[in-house]
Amino acid sequence: MARNNAKVLASETTDAIVLSPSEGTKLITGLYSAGAFDRTLLFRGPPGVGKTTMVRAAADELGIGYIEVNPTMPADEVGGIPDLIRREGQTTKTDYAMPAWFPTDPEYQGILCLDDALQGDKLMQQTLANLIQARNLRGHPLPKGVMIVATGNRVEDNAGVTRMLSHLADRLTPINIEPDTMAWINDYAIPNGVDGRIVSFIQQYRDALNQFDPKAPKCPTSRTWAALSTRMAYIDSLNKPDTQDIYQKFAQAIIMGELGMGMGTKFWAYCQVHDKIPDVDIILSNPKEATVDLEPDLQYATAVAVSKRMDKDTFGNALEYLERLGGTDLTAMVVKLGCREKPELKTSEAFTKWAMSSQEMIHGIG
Repeated sequence: MARNNAKVLASETTDAIVLSPSEGTKLITGLYSAGAFDRTLLFRGPPGVGKTTMVRAAADELGIGYIEVNPTMPADEVGGIPDLIRREGQTTKTDYAMPAWFPTDPEYQGILCLDDALQGDKLMQQTLANLIQARNLRGHPLPKGVMIVATGNRVEDNAGVTRMLSHLADRLTPINIEPDTMAWINDYAIPNGVDGRIVSFIQQYRDALNQFDPKAPKCPTSRTWAALSTRMAYIDSLNKPDTQDIYQKFAQAIIMGELGMGMGTKFWAYCQVHDKIPDVDIILSNPKEATVDLEPDLQYATAVAVSKRMDKDTFGNALEYLERLGGTDLTAMVVKLGCREKPELKTSEAFTKWAMSSQEMIHGIG
């Protein structure tokens, strides 16, 4: 279910505040910019919610490096292996050869993401505890400009998480991550060009974004929706006379394979609605007379079609029609979709008028 405000959620180790992935990104960038990253954040949540993506997004936003390490590998691959130091005339000594991922430049600035950190065994957890607390690995110091961030699933997610050692837990700041539908649409889906049908479907069915169930063989998550988006163009390419025999079979195989049978069936039916969209040229030329007597699914499908067709000259007519069709929420979605693909829309008189009257709706547009 979409989360609108931070709330307290009991977990297996400690109470923690719940944030959305976009809020997690803002927290990381804020702490890094303030130089307040001596403690390691641990972001926990169900699979596919976007934990790793939000950490990478923070590094991109800050313009710094990003290193991702998966502690499910053997401990010596993270902590380094013994290495002999031989110098003529001196006693042979033992040091550790550092893994390739470890930043050795003292001026390096970046985020070190310990991805799936809670899946490591006890030996790995001991290695991570020292890295997190002492900010060094086998005596080799981590550059001062490196922020450590850990991500992981919860025990109840049945994702291979092991019980956290108490001294490691004491060195982490746990924060739980849950999906926020509108934040995902505004801060991830639209800026990254997620297929418009997926955006409009989730805008309408807001609980569809993440329905993770550890007992289900397959279910929709933020990750699977994003993966499906990359294949929608291929699905569309099959919808022609000479490939009709495989169009529906392949489309449903991909959609159901990513979302599960229940949600996949619902989304596939939604996609079929696009064949019933009213003539967009008529909408853009005569918004006062164009029909708005449409079923909810068709309203959203029509709005997406309008967003793709409108330009600077027809933008005002598009906004007028959308207000008649579905009101402010639907209009805001279309403005964001349109402005992502056609930035020149933001310089139009129609956009200025809309923005002045809709200040609370323009987050992520201007």
